[in-house]
Amino acid sequence: MIRTGLFHSIKAVSKKGVFALEFETPVNKRDLVRFKDSYGRETKPYEGKKFTKKIGRKYIKFKK
Repeated sequence: MIRTGLFHSIKAVSKKGVFALEFETPVNKRDLVRFKDSYGRETKPYEGKKFTKKIGRKYIKFKK
């Protein structure tokens, strides 16, 4: 859990890369600020719900 308002980023340190899931609410955020972005999105707004996608169960494991 990352506290509200905290700047954060995700970076793969493995040569194999990383498969990361980030959950956030609400989906339609108006307060997103891109400080640094390797994909050229610094000046672009939040992508929104249309850029989300469903993932299969094989990618999620919950332990009791």
